[in-house]
Amino acid sequence: MNQPLDGLRIVVTRAAEQADVLVAALADRGADVVVVPTIAIVDPADAGAALRVAARHLDDYDWLLLTSTNSVERVAAVFEPGQRAALPLAVVGTRTAAAATAAGFRVELVPDQYSGEGVLGAMPAPPASGGAILFPRASLGRDVLPDGLRAAGWRVDIIETYRTIAAEITDDQRAAVADTDLVTFTSPSTFTAYIENMTPDVGAIASIGPVTTAAIRAAGHEVAVEASPHTIDGLVEAIVTWAEVDR
Repeated sequence: MNQPLDGLRIVVTRAAEQADVLVAALADRGADVVVVPTIAIVDPADAGAALRVAARHLDDYDWLLLTSTNSVERVAAVFEPGQRAALPLAVVGTRTAAAATAAGFRVELVPDQYSGEGVLGAMPAPPASGGAILFPRASLGRDVLPDGLRAAGWRVDIIETYRTIAAEITDDQRAAVADTDLVTFTSPSTFTAYIENMTPDVGAIASIGPVTTAAIRAAGHEVAVEASPHTIDGLVEAIVTWAEVDR
């Protein structure tokens, strides 16, 4: 039986530990998937010391905010099981919500729009006496969300929980992407690492959402596919639609 992505070679650039879901979904639809992780997830500069301190002072906060499964995993590794439901949790999307729920966190806010802007629009106002949010995240996260929350009256304490660095690329990996139909990017960092360490000649591009798309276009490249909703599932379905209609 023919599959919608039969005959297409598609590159997945996610970090190795995050790539499996996207790789499997594309392969299940018939794609020949080329896995070339362009980024790696590593420990924060302080080896988690600030997060361990924050875990001892959860009573100082009204909300916990997590915007990636990476943050969920890092925080779960530090928080004791009984601490994970101590605060209401706001997340950026359904995959983060599922990972957090499975780890024992108390998810109370998932925005309709899966982005920092969506979380900002969905967060309640702080208490009249003031409120505080604990925000563990990557070292190079966008400032739209914390800046917006602070403007709304919240105190936001950002804790670096991991860093994203460029992965080492082999000559074989560079050769593997030379004859492909589509390259997927799930963050600005995957795209930046690709053009800096692989090749600036990307070809057709699939983006997970507007933040990644903006970074791609700012570098002078066009985007053939943008996911909606801005999730892995949304990306796969957008690629299927592109394959059926546009190729």
